[in-house]
Amino acid sequence: MTLAPQEQAILEHLKTQRGITRLEALGVYKIYHLPTRIFNLRRLGYKIKSISKRDARGTRYVRYVLEE
Repeated sequence: MTLAPQEQAILEHLKTQRGITRLEALGVYKIYHLPTRIFNLRRLGYKIKSISKRDARGTRYVRYVLEE
């Protein structure tokens, strides 16, 4: 099965970087619905971990990381 362009971009990013957040996906790839793209990749069998974090101001966010 071929990946949609946004899913392909996210997968390549996950393979070469330490993960991705919604803000990074929006800023770099103009992807507004990262959780949906991650859900689709998981359905295709990719092991992607969700890591909850807080920034310096205490705002919560999720970083998605490809498991090896």
